Amino acid sequence: MRGGTFVLPRFRCNIVNLSMRLSMCAVVLFIHAFVYSQSVNNRYSSHIGTGGLVFFFNPTRVLVNETDVVRELVYDMTYNLGLDSLTLNFTVVGKGNIVEPAVKFNSEIDGFELDNVKLLYVEKRKAYYIYRYTSKVLYEDMVSSFRGSLPMKIELVIKDMVITAQYGKKKWKKEVKTMSEIFELIELQKKML
Repeated sequence: MRGGTFVLPRFRCNIVNLSMRLSMCAVVLFIHAFVYSQSVNNRYSSHIGTGGLVFFFNPTRVLVNETDVVRELVYDMTYNLGLDSLTLNFTVVGKGNIVEPAVKFNSEIDGFELDNVKLLYVEKRKAYYIYRYTSKVLYEDMVSSFRGSLPMKIELVIKDMVITAQYGKKKWKKEVKTMSEIFELIELQKKML
C-alpha cells in the first residue's frame, strides 16, 4: 500500500487485457450487425401509408437470356400490410413491340402467372424502348417463389417467343436469405395487427 492506494500491477494488467478484449468483441459484433443489417436495409424501405404499413422492395435486375428483343428486366414490389396487397412493377428494356407480355414466375417449389398486367408507360431511349408494367400478386405466391434453392425464373411470353430471365446462382443465394429476412419481418408485423 502506497499513500492509501493499492498497487496490484498483475491485477491491473489483467483488467486492461480484459477491457481490450471486450472492446474488440464489441467492435466485431458492431461491424457484423452493421454489415448484416445493411444487406437487408438496402433491399427494402417501409413507411406508414393510407392503408397501413407499406414495404417497398427496391428494384432488382435479373439476367436475361441472349435475345434481340429484350435486353433487361428489372422488378420491384410494394406490399401494403393493412390491405394485404402486393403490387409487382417491372420494367422491360428492349427493341420492338413488347406491349402485351404474359409473365410467369417459376421456382422449383411453385409457379404463378401474372393476371391483369397493365402497361404504365413506354418511353424511348436511343435504340431501346422502356416498358413499365404493373400487376397485383398474391403475397403467398411471391413468398413461395423465394423458398427454393434453385434460382427463380421469370418468363416473358411475347407473341410466340419465350424470353427467360433468371438470377445467377450466387445472387440467388443472397437474395433468398435477404428476402426471407424481410418476409419474416412482415410476418412479425402481421402478428402485431
